[in-house]
Amino acid sequence: AHARYPRRWHAEELQARVLAPDETLLAFFLGARASVVWVITSTAVHAIALPSAAEIETRARKALDELRDPYAKSTPALAELSHALEVAQLEKLAGGNRLVVVPHGILNDVPFEALVDPHGARLVERYAISYAPSASSLAFLQTQRHGPSAPAGLLAVANPVVGDRDSAVRRQFDLAHIHLLEPLPHSGE
Repeated sequence: AHARYPRRWHAEELQARVLAPDETLLAFFLGARASVVWVITSTAVHAIALPSAAEIETRARKALDELRDPYAKSTPALAELSHALEVAQLEKLAGGNRLVVVPHGILNDVPFEALVDPHGARLVERYAISYAPSASSLAFLQTQRHGPSAPAGLLAVANPVVGDRDSAVRRQFDLAHIHLLEPLPHSGE
């Protein structure tokens, strides 16, 4: 029922009951004429105007193509996307060192960890970044926690054989440049 009819949380409730003092919620909305990102910390709420959805989508596609190219020596399209998303302004408003990103549209495909500030430093160098499908979902899941969380205790490694033995060595699939990958040594053992 919560997934279909979520409770709408007000910013004040998110600040008081959901966000930690070192956490910032970035909620994006891409609109036809203009877009916006709401920056919510435990003490403040800001809205930053962004370019239209079409402009952000164009920049995001170029940045994603750039990130997929293992031969890329520089990432100017990623820098342009970071500028369009106002990363410098987001960093000024962020409280603490954790970002929770609620993406919209094509931003669901963008690894925010890779975005850069005006000096070229990636966000992952300064922030722990997590994602949520919506502020309401984040709040719902945060309020459902009971007791201490169990530590992660699983590391899974696979070395599947696809086709004959030679194809397992080459690992060629549809994705560009995937042929550069080789099987992880000793993973079959």
